[in-house]
Amino acid sequence: MNIKSQNAALRRKAATINGLIALGATMIGVTVASPIPAFWRGLMTGVWIAGTVGLIGGQVFLQRAHRWR
Repeated sequence: MNIKSQNAALRRKAATINGLIALGATMIGVTVASPIPAFWRGLMTGVWIAGTVGLIGGQVFLQRAHRWR
C-alpha cells in the first residue's frame, strides 16, 4: 500500500470516528435534556459519555499508530 492510499484510508477512518464522536456528543445533550426519570437519564448519559470517550481514545490510537509507521 503506497503512502497516498494509506493517507486516504486514515482520512476515511478519522472522518468516520469524528462523525461518531459528534453523534455521541449530540446524544449526551439530548439525554441530559430529556424528560425521563433521573435514574435512566444518569445511566444513559454515562453510557454515551463512556462511548464517546472510548471513540476519542480510539482516534488518538489510530493517529499515533499511523504516525509511527
